[in-house]
Amino acid sequence: MTHRANEKNVDFLIHGGDLFHEHKPSKETLIKTGQLLTNHIFGDKEHTFKVGASQSLNLKDGSLSIRLPIFAIHGNHDDPGGMNNLSNIDILHSTKLVS
Repeated sequence: MTHRANEKNVDFLIHGGDLFHEHKPSKETLIKTGQLLTNHIFGDKEHTFKVGASQSLNLKDGSLSIRLPIFAIHGNHDDPGGMNNLSNIDILHSTKLVS
């Protein structure tokens, strides 16, 4: 999905939930996902759209060069849970791979 998005020169990608089929994907799956995202989201591109959210976004981080911003929405397989209400999307967000 990210490869085609870069070919089409889209402004951003919105992922509508269920990035993983399992609620707890394997560590190998998380690492491969991080590698794939890293290969496609970083790079130089000027963005002309505006983001109204005040939360931390990788696009607003001046130390990063984001070519393809990805905005992720939790699905039922990657919904926040547990004591701290965290999910795999939160892990990817903490590494600045998704917003």
